[in-house]
Amino acid sequence: MDFNKEDVITACVITTSAEPDKEKFRMAEQYLISLQKSQQAWTIVYEILSTGNLSLQVYAQSAILLKHKLQYDIYQLPQSEYLNIAQVIISRQLCIEPVLIFY
Repeated sequence: MDFNKEDVITACVITTSAEPDKEKFRMAEQYLISLQKSQQAWTIVYEILSTGNLSLQVYAQSAILLKHKLQYDIYQLPQSEYLNIAQVIISRQLCIEPVLIFY
């Protein structure tokens, strides 16, 4: 399956809308699940999180996709890209939780 940024944004909007059409929701959900399993997810999620003026729902859904990729598919990402992903997360202040450091 071929993925693109615009279709992913549309799927994010559909899956987070208050009362989506059931068939559109099912199709959008399957599209995002397929994306999540693909190598293309790294690039598309990075593009979305680097884009300004999108809805909070799109950023949140993209952050969930990124979390999944980091948790299960980090081996797909070249180490040279680790810093870029970290910068996107920090710039969007996504998935940041307080960390306690004990000395």
